[in-house]
Amino acid sequence: TEVGNKTFDDVQADALAQWEDELSLIKITSPDNDIKTIFYTALYHSMIMPSDLTDVNGEYLGFDKQVHTAESYTYRSDMSLWDTVRNTHALYTLIQADVQNDCLNSLVEMAETSGALPRWPQGAGYSGSMFGDSANIMITESYLKGFTDFDVETAYEYMKKSSDGSVYKVGREFVDEYNTYGYVPDDIDNTRKSVSRTLEYAWEDGAIASLATALGYTEDAEKYAEKSMYYKNVFNPANCYFMARNADGEFDSTFSPVITSFYEDAIPLGLARGFCEGSAQQWRWSATHDIQGMIDLFGSEEYFVSELEAFMEAASPTMAFIDPGAGYWVGNQHDIHTPYLFSDAGRSDLTQKWVRWTLAERFDTSVEGLDGNDDGGTLSSWYVFSSMGFYPLAGTDRYWIGSPNVDSADITLSNGNTLSVKAVNQSAKNVYVKSVTLNGEAITGNYLTHEQLTSGGELVFTMSATP
Repeated sequence: TEVGNKTFDDVQADALAQWEDELSLIKITSPDNDIKTIFYTALYHSMIMPSDLTDVNGEYLGFDKQVHTAESYTYRSDMSLWDTVRNTHALYTLIQADVQNDCLNSLVEMAETSGALPRWPQGAGYSGSMFGDSANIMITESYLKGFTDFDVETAYEYMKKSSDGSVYKVGREFVDEYNTYGYVPDDIDNTRKSVSRTLEYAWEDGAIASLATALGYTEDAEKYAEKSMYYKNVFNPANCYFMARNADGEFDSTFSPVITSFYEDAIPLGLARGFCEGSAQQWRWSATHDIQGMIDLFGSEEYFVSELEAFMEAASPTMAFIDPGAGYWVGNQHDIHTPYLFSDAGRSDLTQKWVRWTLAERFDTSVEGLDGNDDGGTLSSWYVFSSMGFYPLAGTDRYWIGSPNVDSADITLSNGNTLSVKAVNQSAKNVYVKSVTLNGEAITGNYLTHEQLTSGGELVFTMSATP
């Protein structure tokens, strides 16, 4: 039906035309051809998933392996949610709202046919990859950004069920222990990933609290806001690291901040057993739902900044697709946001420095090209956003201000408005932001809101060689 009487060449030409339309949603200018190549490759990567599983008559195969019909939306699957909630879905909310709306309706439908919101839907079922309730974050963020054309109340009920322990198979392993102890104990049922699980579950409970507030459910908001603070229960004030903790309350004595779980998988010494796909250093910055609270745990902004900068400087000297090391690694999701945290601790200049370093040193036009697995376009979305000078704080309607490496970007927004980004005096040396204005009004904080961006107009960065 889709091909009809078209020839192969016709179909190819249609595909090229469709990609040209999609990639033209953002038009950048730069004197650097490599930047343009990387940018549009990244934008292309961000659009490969999620997959359209809907036939021409609206039918699709559901998670119950039965045929269903999508009404007024396109049923989509293959959502790498643990990864893509961090930035890729935020990109859809700006330039592909129809895709984002499809994803929201599809997730609710998956929950209705299977009993739980999936964490990594693949085809007509679960991939089983990663852990937690990443859908919570994406659903909350979308609603806060004004996406209401889906059954948010049903989604909200499934979010609560997983946190409360009513759903196990695709959500939170060891949720009963998490709810009992206020963290996932490391010595129960050989859990592994106990610290990572605790941090992610707390973040996801924070998303429930935010959605409850938006929906007017005050008691729920208080309940899940309290649970979202459970991340503090695995923070050891003696060394300012999140650490594996046993059921008796003792922190695990076998601990090294620089050993990654990849080494642990090869030689199980217990030094990184509490972490997933990384080291204690890489998971040290993971409470993005409570950034000020996380900074306070370090005792002072100055100490937080010094430790964060030491972490950034410990980045692998080369792209980390073979060995990421234990320092800053944009090639995986748990610390992909870390350059932007400096601005919350009063050092926007360091955010600007390290964002531009990452853009220049961790993306290129070679076959390696990326610092790790793109994971459904997540690394690529990092590049797209950061190149334009702002980056989403997942689970919220806010975007950190960064440091653009393009001279301009004209963004065709889904609501029909256009946002024109201009970086005055931008160059490889002029990485520091002297001022930011939106439609002539000075921006004095560290964030822009979704409403500000989608209102369109002109966002102007004036750049400098000095902080």
